[in-house]
Amino acid sequence: MLSLVAFQLAIAGSASAGPEIDGQVFIVTGGHESVKLGLVPVVAFKPEEFEQSISNTRERIDAERPKIKEIRSQADQLEKLATHFGDLINHSNWNEVSTSISLLFKSYDLTGHIGRYSRYLDSAAPFFKALPKPLAITKTDADGKFKLPLSSSDDVILAATATREVPKDKENYFWAVRVKPPATVTLSNDNLTDAASDQSALKTQSLSGSPNPDDSSDVLRAELEDLKTAATNFGQKFKSRVAGAAASEPSPLPPARPRFVTLLQPVTIQIQYGNVTLPSGSRVQFVSTEGADIRIRYAGTDALIPSSAASVQP
Repeated sequence: MLSLVAFQLAIAGSASAGPEIDGQVFIVTGGHESVKLGLVPVVAFKPEEFEQSISNTRERIDAERPKIKEIRSQADQLEKLATHFGDLINHSNWNEVSTSISLLFKSYDLTGHIGRYSRYLDSAAPFFKALPKPLAITKTDADGKFKLPLSSSDDVILAATATREVPKDKENYFWAVRVKPPATVTLSNDNLTDAASDQSALKTQSLSGSPNPDDSSDVLRAELEDLKTAATNFGQKFKSRVAGAAASEPSPLPPARPRFVTLLQPVTIQIQYGNVTLPSGSRVQFVSTEGADIRIRYAGTDALIPSSAASVQP
C-alpha cells in the first residue's frame, strides 16, 4: 500500500498557493450502493518518476514469473505424489493414514499459496509498494472528498489505494490517473487500475483478500523444499510399496491414472478411522458414474459424491 504518510507534514508545511485538484473517492457495490471512502491517502507524483517506478517494479515481477512457474510445476507433482501415497499406505496403520492426509493438505496449501502470490503479482499492489517520493499528499474526509494543492499546473499522476471489508473477504482498490491541475477528479469503479479504463496510468488485475506483501519465490521455494523432504521421509517408511510404482520412471511420480475428478466444493467422506473433509480444488481418483453420483477413491476408500460437486477430467 502507499507508504507515504511520513511525507505529509513536511509537504503541508512547505506547500505554496497554486492550482488545486479536488474530488471524491467512492465505490459502488454490486448491490448498487455508493460507499464513500474516508481517510484514504490521495497522492500526486511526477509522471516520469511514477512511470520509472512502474517500469522497475515490472522488471522485478517479470523476473519472478518463471521461478513461480517452475515451483508450481513441482508443487503439482508433489500433490499427485501425495494422492498416490494415499493408495499405497497400510490403511490399518493410523500413523500412515494421518501422515498421508497431512501431506496432501500441505500440498494443497502450497498450491494455494502459489496462486495467491501469482494474483498479487498480477495486481497493482506490488507497484504501489515501491512508489517514488510524492509531490503532495492529502486524505479524504468522512464523505470521501479531498483537496490537494499543488505548486504548478504540470501534469501529475494522482494515486490512491483503499481496502474494504466485505463478508468473508476483503476488497482492495487502486487508482493511478493522469491529471492536469486545476481539476476535479472522481476516483471510483470506472477508473480503477483493474477497470481497463483509458484514464488509468496503470492497468492490472483485481485483488481480493489479504496477500502477504513479503511473499516471494524464495519463500515459496522454501515451502516446496520442506514438502519435498517430508514426502521423501514418508516414502522411505514404505519404500517397498512405492518402489514398484517408481521403478519404471525416472520421476518419483506414479504412472498417470485414467481419470480424476476435481472437487468444486468441500466434500466429507468416511475412511477407516473416521470422516475427512476434502477441500474444494482437491484432485482425487475417479472410479465410476452411478446415476446422479460419482464414485471416487481416496486413501484406499471408495465414496459416492454428487456429480455436481466435482468435474471429471481425463
